[in-house]
Amino acid sequence: IRILSPYQVCETQFIAYPPNIRGGVGIETGTDGRGRPFIATWPLSSKLTRKIHLFNQAGGTKGKIQVPGEISPPYDLAVGDFLPKSPGDEIAITSKYAKEANPLVLVYSFSGQLLQGSFIQLSPLKRLKDGESYQIQSKEESLMLANSIFGNIPAT
Repeated sequence: IRILSPYQVCETQFIAYPPNIRGGVGIETGTDGRGRPFIATWPLSSKLTRKIHLFNQAGGTKGKIQVPGEISPPYDLAVGDFLPKSPGDEIAITSKYAKEANPLVLVYSFSGQLLQGSFIQLSPLKRLKDGESYQIQSKEESLMLANSIFGNIPAT
């Protein structure tokens, strides 16, 4: 992962996963309860790990999320203010290739804590060529979790 300045100069770079995790790494950013940025990473296609890694903007480890067995890898992830009563942004995780029409989505805090009772059942928005799309509404923007080979795509 490379963090670039506004002038496209590399400020820092780091490895999010060991070399045996192949197929690319997804990246989402958010802010914690004090307004400090964090980075959430996940393997885009590998099924060799069940962990989401959390970093600060300098590449230092902030924590890990151990995804439970109810959600099968590979994962899809979105970061946003999904629970307005909870400080900072939250991390929503679902399976990239869910087997049911309304897949389970677990919501974690910016520190990697599963928020009690915070799971969302989503309804399909529209059918994509290779899967289904699901939408989570945050107060700042509408985010989509895409259950397809397209990965995360912006809402339209």
